[in-house]
Amino acid sequence: MHTYLCAGRYGDLRFEISMLGARLPPVSGVYAVMSSTSLGWRLWYIGKAEDLDERIGLGLRAHHHEPDFDRVGATHIAAVSVANMFAVDAIEKELIGHYCPPLNDTHNPIARPAYGAEARSILGDLFR
Repeated sequence: MHTYLCAGRYGDLRFEISMLGARLPPVSGVYAVMSSTSLGWRLWYIGKAEDLDERIGLGLRAHHHEPDFDRVGATHIAAVSVANMFAVDAIEKELIGHYCPPLNDTHNPIARPAYGAEARSILGDLFR
């Protein structure tokens, strides 16, 4: 498992990378859905959860964007535990607003087609 550090307004966040659908801790947090490319990680979606495992681990098949994740070839998830749900909301909103993942249409100032060729963001950029 890989770990990436993301520095932001809310301090340093240590995201752990796992295969999409793998078991995750049953804690609140923020997650990013991505796929591996020859250039690094392609970021598709950023979300939040009161229970990461219920939302995007074991609960992946119930996620409203699960068909989109399949369509774009998403393979991994980066997740960070955040105990304070107010902070979870704020971190999710900030990351979506900054990185504009193509599957996010809420808080995304330049919402794009879900899987267009112009989809932006290599996840490595998120963790500089």
